[in-house]
Amino acid sequence: LYTIPAVDEEAYRADVRDAAKVGYSITRDAPIPGVSAIAAPVFDHTGTIQLAVTIIGPTNYIDLSRDGATLDRLITFTKALSSDLGHIEDA
Repeated sequence: LYTIPAVDEEAYRADVRDAAKVGYSITRDAPIPGVSAIAAPVFDHTGTIQLAVTIIGPTNYIDLSRDGATLDRLITFTKALSSDLGHIEDA
C-alpha cells in the first residue's frame, strides 16, 4: 500500500507563496508516483479564486516544462475564463 508522506507545514506554505507569485503550480510524481499535474487559478470580478483548472496525467506523457505548450495553454485558458467572470488583471 502506498501512504502519503507527511507534509512539512513550512514547505507547504512556501509552495503556496510560490504558486501565488507565478500564477500556477506544478507537481511531479507527488503524492502519487508516476502522476503529475499543472494547476492554475480562475478568479472572479472581486479577485477571489473561484476554482482551479488542473491538467493531470502520467508523468511520462505530460509536458511539465515552465516554457512548454501545456502550461502556456493552461494559463491562456484560465486568464480567458477569469476575464469571462469579470476579473481584470493588475496592470
